[in-house]
Amino acid sequence: MSNILLAVGLVLMLSLTANGLSFDLSGKYLNLFSASKTLLHEEYSQDLNRFRLVIRSQLSEKLSADIQYDIEAYLGSWLKTATFTAFKNYRPPTKYDLISPLLDSDNLYLRQKLYRCNLNYSLPDGDIKIGRQKIPWGVARVWNPTDPFNPIDFANIEREERTGVDAVSLDLPLSELAGLNLVYVEGMNSDSVGARLRANQGGADYSCSAAKLGDNYWLGFDLAGQVCGAGVRSEIAFTKARTEADYLRLVLSYDYNFTNSMYFLAEFYYNGQGKNDTADYQWNRLFSGEISNLARYYGFVGVTYDISPLLKGGLYFIYNIDDASRYANPFMEYSMAENVLFAIGSHIMGGKTGSEFGDFSNIYYTQIKCYL
Repeated sequence: MSNILLAVGLVLMLSLTANGLSFDLSGKYLNLFSASKTLLHEEYSQDLNRFRLVIRSQLSEKLSADIQYDIEAYLGSWLKTATFTAFKNYRPPTKYDLISPLLDSDNLYLRQKLYRCNLNYSLPDGDIKIGRQKIPWGVARVWNPTDPFNPIDFANIEREERTGVDAVSLDLPLSELAGLNLVYVEGMNSDSVGARLRANQGGADYSCSAAKLGDNYWLGFDLAGQVCGAGVRSEIAFTKARTEADYLRLVLSYDYNFTNSMYFLAEFYYNGQGKNDTADYQWNRLFSGEISNLARYYGFVGVTYDISPLLKGGLYFIYNIDDASRYANPFMEYSMAENVLFAIGSHIMGGKTGSEFGDFSNIYYTQIKCYL
């Protein structure tokens, strides 16, 4: 079925874009090499090569299309681990499965996917987008309790990558600085509906949101502004849950850009869905992607610095206050050319056995991004 969906989507969308008023074709190549151990202590190396073809077309005065098609090749000893078996069998909780394997051998796993595939139609009083897309809710940088559709996974090497959702999204501007976003999302097992009202008052952006997420009811509020030259943000969300106790989640965020190019970011996260005791951690829900964190209280500190116009260094640090486990991501980025970026870094894990980060092995990686 996924092969058919991919073929139909590509043929249909490419046919449409071929006759559009404008046609923009670009691409991105990624090489990500990493080495680590699995939770079963299997040493591995992984070499991911991804080419992303990006097609954006203005089909008519009011209709536009966005297609982002990936070919991914995985190599290395990771293909022989139990983690890889779980990876290739994983089904994202989207309505449509837009991932299709092309080759599965002992030395190479090749797959294709539609990362984004949507149509946008400009109405007299708004815009409507239909298809696989990202719903951009939330204002914080590390945790997003007010983004129930595509929250950040900050401990992922490719933290900017979001699966997206199969949705209909309607944006209605109410004034120059205010607007309403209405969303209907189709999921694999249940559907969701939501609304987000955003506005600006006194130089601060804020929004109120509400949604029915499957069988759960959810309310959110976020705020972003400036205080003495620093960025301050806050998010709070309440979930009335059907199969567990109701819970509250809260983020407080602060960042500052120094004149010497240093950037500082700090966040505090309260996760009412989490547990204080490691014995109560819900590992199965974490591994399935149903939840993003196990504990209740977290802190984050991050610093980046431009060593030269071409070289940047940084360190991100997450601390689980409940079990004292920690995650650190030191990295360096070098601009090899105008459209080529090289990065090297590691994910350093620490903590006792049974803690959130303590059982995971360190990851060492290099990354090359080339924009075409």
